[in-house]
Amino acid sequence: MAENYQNGNLLLVPESNTEYYLNLKKDVAITFNLEIFRCTASTVHFSYTNGYDTTQVVQKPFGGFRIESTIDTPLFGSPVTKNYKYPNSAIETRKPYFLELQSTRSYCKAGNFNDLNYFSLTSSNINQLMSFHPNIFYGTVTEEITGKGKTVHYYNTNMDTPGNSFLGKDITSAQWTNFGWDNGKEIFTKYLDSYNNAIKEVENNYKKSREQYVDALAFRKNFDFLVTYNSTGFENMDFVHYKNISRFEYLESQKTTDYLNGSPLVTTTEYFYNNPAHYQLTQQKTIFPDSSTQTTEYQYAHEKGKTYLMEKNMVGLPLQTMTYESDILKPISKNETIYPVSQTDADTKTSGLPLPVSVSSLDFKTNAMETKLSYNQYDNKGNIQQYTLNPDANGNGTPVTIIWGYNQSQPIAKIEGIGYNGLLEISGISTIISDLQTKSAADIDDGTELTLITALDNFRKNITLSGYQITTYSYNPLIGVTSITPPSGIREVYIYDTANRLKEVREQNATGNLLKEYQYHYKP
Repeated sequence: MAENYQNGNLLLVPESNTEYYLNLKKDVAITFNLEIFRCTASTVHFSYTNGYDTTQVVQKPFGGFRIESTIDTPLFGSPVTKNYKYPNSAIETRKPYFLELQSTRSYCKAGNFNDLNYFSLTSSNINQLMSFHPNIFYGTVTEEITGKGKTVHYYNTNMDTPGNSFLGKDITSAQWTNFGWDNGKEIFTKYLDSYNNAIKEVENNYKKSREQYVDALAFRKNFDFLVTYNSTGFENMDFVHYKNISRFEYLESQKTTDYLNGSPLVTTTEYFYNNPAHYQLTQQKTIFPDSSTQTTEYQYAHEKGKTYLMEKNMVGLPLQTMTYESDILKPISKNETIYPVSQTDADTKTSGLPLPVSVSSLDFKTNAMETKLSYNQYDNKGNIQQYTLNPDANGNGTPVTIIWGYNQSQPIAKIEGIGYNGLLEISGISTIISDLQTKSAADIDDGTELTLITALDNFRKNITLSGYQITTYSYNPLIGVTSITPPSGIREVYIYDTANRLKEVREQNATGNLLKEYQYHYKP
C-alpha cells in the first residue's frame, strides 16, 4: 500500500490499477511515498486546475522578423521608401514540438518486466528547423512604392515530408525527406503601374532532371537493455525511413510579356542542357514578338574532346559559341577560344597554366575561321604579358606588351608595336620597368601616386620608345583606375566620391577641365 500523511490526514492506496483524484488546498505541501513489493507498475499524473481542462486556438506570431520597409537615401533628392507586403502567403513547413511519446522497460525477478510509456517534455524544440532549409516561406511578396507602382513576386512553397515510421514509434527529431527542393524559386513576377495596370510579366518554368536519392534510416534505442528481434520486429528500437534527394533543376524557359499601350508583346527564351556529361547550358533559343528566332549554341571541353581541360576541371568555360537565325542556314556569328591540349603544351605556351592561346572568329567572306587574337606570354600569376592582334599563319601581327604593377594585380603600361622580350632587350628598359613596379607597389596616397605618375611619364618620354604607342595607368586598389594617359599624352583623371563611386573625369589633374560628371539618384 502507498500511504500519504499530510497534516494529520492519511490516504491509503491499495494495490490496484485504480486511479485516484485528490483535491488539495492551495500552498499546502504534499508528499507521496511509494512502497514497492515484487513487480510494480505505476503511473503518476499531477494536474493543478480549478476546474475541468479546456482547449482553445490562439493566434500567435511566428517565424521571426519580416522586412516591412526599406529607405534609400541618396546624396541628392528625397528618400525613397519601399514597402513590403505578404498577403496571406506565409507557409509553415514545419512546426516546433516540445513533447514526445517515449517508452522504457522495468525488469523484475524471474525475467518479468513492465513497459512504461511516458511523455518527454523539453525546453527546446526537438523537431528540425534547420538554418539551411528554413521552415517559413512566403508564396507572394509585394514591393510597393507609394504612387509609383509595385512589383509582385510569386515563389514555390513545397513542403518537405516526414520520414516513414515502419518499426516502433515515430521519432519526432528524425530528418525529413526533402521534397521542398525548389522552395524559394521565383516562378512569376508581375510589374504594375500606380493605377494597378500591368506593365510587364515574367514567367519562369523550371525542369527537374537527373534525380537521384539515397535511402536513410533514423533509429533510436529506447532503454538500456539488449535489443531483441522476434516475428513482430525489433524490441527496444524505433526506425524511421527517409530519403535525401538530389536533383538537377534548371530554368527551362522564360516568358516575358511587355504591355505597350495595353497590347502584349511576348518574348520567349528556351534553355537546353542536352549533354548528360555536364550541367552547362548547351543551347539557348529566343522567339521574339515578330515570331523571328535566334539560337545560340555552346560547346565546352566535353563537346570538343579537350581532356586536358577536363582534367583541370575547366568544364564550365564555353570554348565555342555559335549564333544563327532561323531564316538562314549559316551562322551569323561564330567564336572559338583555343586552350592548351596538354600540360606540355601549356608549359610551352601559357606558363604552365590552363589559359587561352588564341581567339578565332568566322570570316563571312571566306567562310573560314580566322585568328583574331593570340596570347603569346603570361607571367607566373596568369597575367597576360604579350598578345598579338590579327596574327597571320606565321604568328606575325601587331604585338602588344603589358607591364603589370601593384604586386602583379593591375596593368600600369601598355606598349603597342613591340613584344615583351623585345622590350626587355632595349638597353636600360628592364631597370626602368622594375622601378615602375616598385613605385606602384608603394602607391598608398596622393603623394606616392604622383611619384608613380611622374615615373610613368618619364617612361613614356624615353627616346628609345619613341616609335611605339604607350598608354599608362594608375589605380586606387580595390576602388578603381585613377588615371589613364593615352599615346596623345592627354591624361584623364578619375575621381571617386566617399562611397567609392566614380564621380568625375577630368583632364590632366583633379582640378583640370571637367570631361564627364556622374550623379547618382535612386529611381523609384
